[in-house]
Amino acid sequence: MKIELSIDLKFRDVAGAKSIHQSLKPDNVEFPMGLDFDMIHKGNTIQIILQSIGKVETLVSTVDEIMSNCQVSKDSLEIISQ
Repeated sequence: MKIELSIDLKFRDVAGAKSIHQSLKPDNVEFPMGLDFDMIHKGNTIQIILQSIGKVETLVSTVDEIMSNCQVSKDSLEIISQ
């Protein structure tokens, strides 16, 4: 079974989206076999695209990890900007 997933993350401004995009890039280099990842930054939006031909559980745990990293990056930026 092949699963394709696209997630659009919209931020308040372009600078916030760019900062989160830059902070996530180093984490997204090695994925399990059968799992492809792409991340596109356009304006105030980051689009995350995943394609999987493996286990659904692997895809779900990968999405969970990516979203957790987004949250940590967002929280860090908010603390820095105070």
